[in-house]
Amino acid sequence: MSAHLVEDGRAVSGIRIGSSRSLDPQEASRELAAALMPVEGGLSIVFASSRYAPDALAASLHATFGNTPLVGCTTAGEIGPDGYQDGSLIGACFAPGEIDFEIGLLEDLTNTDARSMALFAQALRSRR
Repeated sequence: MSAHLVEDGRAVSGIRIGSSRSLDPQEASRELAAALMPVEGGLSIVFASSRYAPDALAASLHATFGNTPLVGCTTAGEIGPDGYQDGSLIGACFAPGEIDFEIGLLEDLTNTDARSMALFAQALRSRR
C-alpha cells in the first residue's frame, strides 16, 4: 500500500493519492480507502487493473467507500504514486471544496449519439 498527499507549493491540499498491490478485491479496497481517507461530500476516483473480478471489486469498493461518490474504470496498467504498476488498484480522493463535480448516469451508450452526450453534459453543468 502506498499513500501520498499532494502539495500545492504552500500547504498540503485536500487531495490524497494512493494504491494497493493486493490481488484480493476486498483487501485492495480496504488498503486504498485507508490511504485515501474518503470523506462524504468529496470525490474519489479509482483506476483498477482488469485482473480484478469487476463485480467483486465494485461491491467491495461500494462497501468500503460508503457515501463518498466514486468514479472508476479498468486499466491495462496503472500509473500511481510509485510509478507504473500492473495488477493494482490506484486512486485519488478530493476533499470537499477541492473540486466541483456533478454526477449523472448516461445509460445505453451504444445507442447514444454525440449530440445527446453533449446535452447530457450541459445539463450536468447547469445543476450548479
